[in-house]
Amino acid sequence: LHWQIDPNVNSDNYQEHVQHRWSWYGKDPLVSTSNAAYFMQGACDPTKEEGCTDENNNIETGGAVTPSPKNKDIVRKAADLNFILKSTYEQFQDVRDVGVYFANAGAGSILQFPHHQSRSNGPYNSIGCEWMSQPNPFDKSRPIASNEEIKRCRPKGVEVNYTDYNVLEK
Repeated sequence: LHWQIDPNVNSDNYQEHVQHRWSWYGKDPLVSTSNAAYFMQGACDPTKEEGCTDENNNIETGGAVTPSPKNKDIVRKAADLNFILKSTYEQFQDVRDVGVYFANAGAGSILQFPHHQSRSNGPYNSIGCEWMSQPNPFDKSRPIASNEEIKRCRPKGVEVNYTDYNVLEK
């Protein structure tokens, strides 16, 4: 998960791993180019965040905030994308992160490279997921997502804590 970082990049070797982008990750950043980071709603560091439990970080269920029946399969399959994300990151020197964003049955999740300590941007206002009721561009006979998946999102205008970020709402 995103908070479980084992940094391999430091002020002595950053040129090898992230080149000129080192400063983009903040002062004294924790960065790893060994693998990508996985973000799911409500995942948290139990040693630093009050109220954080093992259930928040349960890959099998998709966590405590918005459990998803697809989460564990996404995590398993996403591991195969590490080499693609790393090579894409290395190719494009003007990007800070490269990621794959998953609908995750309406819960939203991200696989992001490189793995770095994220900086909270504070709360955000959800745009809702009503947009997913539009016809699917690949199959106009059905919507982009089911009503059940759309209900996993917060309604438009609701303020959301950044740790509960859903990529489908912003």
